This record gives sequence, structure tokens and C-alpha cells, in this order.
Amino acid sequence: MIQASSHIDLGAIIQDEERLLQMLTHLAEPFRLVQFSYENFIKELGNSVETPIGKVEVNYSQFVKIFQKKRQRYFGLIKPTFENPLIIINHTDQNGNIRELFVKTFLEDTERVLYFVSVAKDSLGFFRMVSGHLKSKNSILKKIREGSVTHQIGTIHTANLISGFHLYVEARALTSSKQEAPNYTTLELGFPFKINSKKYAKTMLGEIDILSKKIQAYETLAKYATGRRKEIALQVLKGLYLLQKQQDKKQEQEGTKQGGYDVVRIPITDIFTDTNLFQQRSKEYSERSVNNIISDVQNGKFVWQNFDPITLWIKPENGKYYVLSGHSRLEAFKRLSAMGYAQFNTIPAKIFEGTLAEAQKIAKKSNTLSTKESYLERAKYYQDLRSEGVPEKEIIAEARQNEDKNASFILNLSHLNFNGELIQDLQMLTANADDSDNTETLKRIASWIGYIRSRLPLLDNHENELYKYLVKDNRYTKYNQSSLFAEVEKRWKQREMFNTPITEPLNMENFVSKTQVELTYDENLRQARKALKEAEEERENKKKELLQSFREQYNRKPTDEDIKRILEILLPYDVAIKRAEQEVLRLENQRDFIKQEAKKQMSLFGLFGSEYTQFKGKPKEAIKFLMKVKEGEAVDALYRDDIGYVSIVWGENNEKNEGYGLKHIIEKHGADIEALGFAIEDFIPIVFAFGTFNSDKSIDGKIVLDSESFRIIIQTNFFGVKKKWLLSAFDLKKKMSLGSLETVLGKTFTNEPLPQSTSDKE
Repeated sequence: MIQASSHIDLGAIIQDEERLLQMLTHLAEPFRLVQFSYENFIKELGNSVETPIGKVEVNYSQFVKIFQKKRQRYFGLIKPTFENPLIIINHTDQNGNIRELFVKTFLEDTERVLYFVSVAKDSLGFFRMVSGHLKSKNSILKKIREGSVTHQIGTIHTANLISGFHLYVEARALTSSKQEAPNYTTLELGFPFKINSKKYAKTMLGEIDILSKKIQAYETLAKYATGRRKEIALQVLKGLYLLQKQQDKKQEQEGTKQGGYDVVRIPITDIFTDTNLFQQRSKEYSERSVNNIISDVQNGKFVWQNFDPITLWIKPENGKYYVLSGHSRLEAFKRLSAMGYAQFNTIPAKIFEGTLAEAQKIAKKSNTLSTKESYLERAKYYQDLRSEGVPEKEIIAEARQNEDKNASFILNLSHLNFNGELIQDLQMLTANADDSDNTETLKRIASWIGYIRSRLPLLDNHENELYKYLVKDNRYTKYNQSSLFAEVEKRWKQREMFNTPITEPLNMENFVSKTQVELTYDENLRQARKALKEAEEERENKKKELLQSFREQYNRKPTDEDIKRILEILLPYDVAIKRAEQEVLRLENQRDFIKQEAKKQMSLFGLFGSEYTQFKGKPKEAIKFLMKVKEGEAVDALYRDDIGYVSIVWGENNEKNEGYGLKHIIEKHGADIEALGFAIEDFIPIVFAFGTFNSDKSIDGKIVLDSESFRIIIQTNFFGVKKKWLLSAFDLKKKMSLGSLETVLGKTFTNEPLPQSTSDKE
């Protein structure tokens, strides 16, 4: 690393907005791309990340948020922005919540400056991450004006300025220059420091071998530099322009231009391949394509004018040619050369000069123009684009252009785990051409699951779970893509409601998303279809039996009279089939009616079972009643002026004490409550009435009431249906000895009666 002793006074910079923006622009770092996955989320951020102002807590809800907001491309910018922000803005939003905005800039494609903000919420003395996203320059300025700029580091060392775009351009230009550049130079960026540009430039060697990039670098330097540096840049530019003209003339003599590339003939012995870097197919080349070229040559059908040149990349480190596109064409030329066809000792090629990353992009894209890859190879290509940070809109647009009618299918597959069981089984079946029926079924299942993964942040273990769930007992026959997504989405929302860890299974086996009316109807229809199938099979078996018996007895073909007798024997079987068909048709015609009945059932029995409306504003009586009947919902049993009516539900609770409602509260926290000396029916109304509204935690459809020793959580919806109901309570921070309500509530408590509901007033 280059050493420099000068420093920049941050306090002086932030006094001037223009100077601040100039600083943010010139301190931009290279774009940091990190593939978005749950594993990388844990690796990058874990449960917290250190910042200049202290630790910021991170929870897995941020993983879901990044996915839902489609911010995967910028995932890699969150951690460096928290750890090493250029500025931190202390800002208060419209709701009075204090936010710390960590601001850092990044360079995209060495030209576009991205302003990235990692946001933390100040909550009772500790920080929690709430977002990470791009902001516009004007938005940053607005936040600065509304808040205050802080930075605990105090000063910025000039070594951090090396990544600035203009210094990088100058270093590239000075590296390329045959002129003697000064050892030290001062950048006119408004910052007083010196740096050894030529020494720094040595780290850039190998990146600027393309004449056009040299010219671009010098043009940029000439634009921004002054004095002696500007003179050097202009002199070198004249030489480079002349060199470019000479190079163009030479190319006209030696080859042609095709698609913007120079086409020249290269000896096949000088060409190398590296399939790990430049070939995403399972095989190095297509044997069919190779044989087609050889056949055309041997039959006199090969036309040089129609031959598509291969694409080669010159590796800067050794000057060797590597194939980006045209592995099959090169293999054909090698075989033809070995057969004695001397004209195939060289091959027409387009030469690409650029970085390794640019070469790999060309290699991936070019395969769509040559031998068609398999649908799995195409899906992997789009997945790789996504991993490289290409925006989803661009990926979709390219797929629609390249894949035609298969675009949606291939894009769905691109969201799957290519090391998972589903893709591996699909690869195995695809290779077995005799098993086409099972292959088509598996392709359909894979497409469904890929579609779901594109819309919900499922992990690889969820993908495998869904795959096994669908193939077990042929469950996939009960679904289409839309119905499966709807069921998985309901399950996912249920997990979010109960704060289930994201790594936990979906548990689709035990998830019921239909009413009893629908379940009964589905079972009746299944049985009716089964009966129809059995009736048809029974008739077919009887017909075969009669025909076989006839042939064995008479040893001749049946006459019309014989057939008439056979049909008469089969008549009862035809009647049975007709009845079965009528039953299936009758049930299928009831589908809309059943849906309406299901809605009525939901309305009649409520979202949580039976609805008991006699306990409005009477929480104690409601709780005692629910503890007796152990089901249903006491509608509007609780009331507070600032919250309104809240229902108490009986709910569910499993052996792991995971659940909701009164049953969950009793089974998980009942002993702790009794240890405090209170009955459940007394304690819940008290903590509800006197708990403090926690605005920081009352988010995502929840209302949280807090005190020193308890928490009560109220849910404001149930799977999209607006409804306030008691979700859970008494997340006690520690067990307490028997004590008074003052201890429990953390405040002075009087023996005043509880607040009356409006129903009592009425």
C-alpha cells in the first residue's frame, strides 16, 4: 500500500455541500459484488456488524427484505458501508424515530457513482439495521440539511483516496505513457496531498492493453489535468491517434471486420482452450457440430464465406490465444488438418482484447449464437448472470430475446440450486431419452419450484423439501403453478407471523390451508374419479376376457352377431361407467358452490373457529370461558382507547411451545404467571391495560406493549384479513419472586378499576 502523510479535515469539508459531494465522488470505491444467499448473509453480517459508532444488530428479516425489495445486486455494499462509511448522518424521520444513515460511494463500470446508504435505527441505546439501499445525490443532500453529519473516525487518510476514479485514470494513463512522468504529482481535486502515481500505476499493469482504453484514459486525464500533466497527455494522445490509424490500415490489409471485431487467420496450433473459464456446457464441444463441418468439407459443400469465425481472447500475461466461442469449430479444423486438409491449418478468428471478466461474459453470451445449449445449461447461464449482479430486468429481457417460448421455463429453472436433488434428478432423466414422460413431469415440478423461489426467499433446504413433498404419492397432480404458489405463500406468511427462523422447514406435510367443506369435497371428488377409473378398467378387463375366451373356443374372428352378444354381456359394466361419470360430473359442477360454502363456513365459524360475541369488553369472563371450551374466539374482549378492541383467541401450541393465542400463553408462560401470584384471567387484562406502547417494535402488523418484566403482542391481521387479536404475551425477561403489581408493571399501580369499554358505556 502507498504511504502518504497528509490528512483531510472532515469538519472543513462538511461545511461546504459542493465540497462534500466532491469528496463523496472522488472517494468512491470499486463496486463490491457478493452473491446473495442466506449462507453469505450469515457470513457477511451474522447477528451484528461493527461500525464507527458501535455495534449494529442484524436479524434475518433483513434477508427477507433484501429479497422482497429486489436489492440482491447491492447486498455486498451493506457491510463496507456500515464498517467504513464516508459520512454518518444523524436523522429523525417524520414519526420521530432516530435513524443513523451510513453513507458510502461506489463505482459502477468505473464511471457511474452510486450513493449507498446503510440505515440503522437508534432504539433505547442500541442500533438495529433497518435497510440498505441506493440514494440519489439530491436525497443525500436533503438528509444532511435535515439532520447532522457525524463521523467518529475524525479524519480520512489519503491512502483511502487511491480508489478515486480520476487517480485511477491518471495512473493508467501514466503507466501507458512512454514519456517520462514526474515521480510525484498533485491532483487538482481540491485536496492538498501528494502521491506516487507511477508507483501506484504498476499495480494496474495488464489491465490496459487495449489501444482504445489507453486513448480514453489519456482523454480523461487531458480533460481534468493542468500544467505539465496536461501537456504530456495531449502529446501522447497525438501519438496514440496516429497509432490507431496505422493499426486500422494494417487490419484492412490482414483481415476484415465482423461485428466490430478484427477477423484474422490464426494457426490452430497457437490456440488454447480453458473450459473451466470459458465453457459452461457439460461437454467441451458438440460432436454433431464437428461431424457436420467435416461432412460438408468431404462432400464439397463447405463455403468459407458462410463460416462464422471463432472468438479468441489474448491473455495479457502470456500473449496466448484462448477460445471464447467456437470450441466445436476448432475441433473440426483440428481433425481436418490431421486428415491432410492443409487449408484448415489456420482458422478465421475474431480477436478480443480485454480483461478476463469481460472475456468470460463474451464466452457465455456467444454460446447462444452457436450450437444450442441444453435448457439446463441455459438456466445456469442466467443464474450466473444473476450471481454477477446483472439486474433482473436485464436478465429477463435477454432471456426473452434468446429463448423465445422457453424463456419463462428457463428463467424459473435459473432460480434453483444446481447442486440440489431436483436438478441432479432432472439431469439424469434428461440423459435417459426413454423416460420422456417422467422427464416432462419433473420439468414441470422444477419450473413450479423455481417460480416460487423467484418470488419467496426460500433456501435450498426448502427447495428439496418441496420437491419431496410433491413427488410423494404423486401430490403434484393436485396442483398447478398458481395453486402451489398460493399454498406455499400462505405457509410462508404463517411462519413470518410466528417469527419462525428462516432455516426451519416449511413443514408442508402438516399445513392445511382449506376449510373442512373444501377438504370433504376434494376427498369425495377423488373417490368419484377413482371409482370411474376402476369401472373403466373392469369393463376393459372383461372385454379382453370375453374375446380371449371366444378365440380359444371357436378359433375364428367374431362375427357381427358374436360382437352383439359380447356387448350385451358388457352392458352392466357400461351402466356402471355411466353412473360413475355422472357422479364425477355432478361433483365438478359443484366446485363454485363449494367455494361459496367455504366462505360461509369461514364467516360462520370465524378465522379461529367459533365466534363468541357475548364477551365484548369482558376479558376476564372471556378467558375463563375459552379455557373451558378450548376453541374459538372471544370477539372484542379487550379494549384500550389508544388501540381499540382486541379479540382473545384460544389458538394453537405444539410440543416445542411454538404457537399463538391463549393456549400458547398458558402452556409456555402459565407457570411464570402463577409464580407471580396471579391467575391468567386477571393478569392478561392488567398487562393489556397498563402496558406501555412500544412504537419501535410495533411494526410489520404488530402492536407491542412493554414493561420491565413483560411483553404483550397483538396481531393486526390474519393472512391479509384485518383483525386485532392477542398473539402472545409475557415474554418475561427473568423469573420474579412473588410480588406486587408494582413490580410486575414497573410502575405505580393503584386499585382503580380497569378502563371500561365503550360497549359498557353504550
